[in-house]
Amino acid sequence: MDPDHHLQRIMTWCARSERCSHEVKDRLSAWGVSPSDIELYLVQLQQEKFVDDDRYLKGYVLEKWNTHHWGKLKIARGLLDKRFDELHIEAALALIEPHTYITSINSALDQKWASMPSGDHQVRIRKLALFAAGRGYEEEIVAGWLATKGVDLHS
Repeated sequence: MDPDHHLQRIMTWCARSERCSHEVKDRLSAWGVSPSDIELYLVQLQQEKFVDDDRYLKGYVLEKWNTHHWGKLKIARGLLDKRFDELHIEAALALIEPHTYITSINSALDQKWASMPSGDHQVRIRKLALFAAGRGYEEEIVAGWLATKGVDLHS
């Protein structure tokens, strides 16, 4: 197949949505492109701004937080899956304003707690902890929220 065909296809794919280097490498590999050509294509894509990992990191963090209300742990796991290093992940997570982060999580926990039927207190605590873990909220934040309600997470 014509090498320009793969380059044009990947450019079109990248133009439709923000992509990171890892996703591009995976896609080109799946198309049977040689590793040396993958690197050449990636350099060209980066030079022409079709792929920009810093832009991707910022966009990913802000989208997952602002739109989906994921916690930092879940966002970080998603970025680790895309082969970003912890230093870059931490820098991107710093885009989330701390006060807003805590306030929003506390509000989500308030809503979840209120939506659960009253009953066995320990069951409610476990359900809340599972909810928070699924959202990627830090255990310390959940424990702090529970403490304001007079509940010990580990009791």
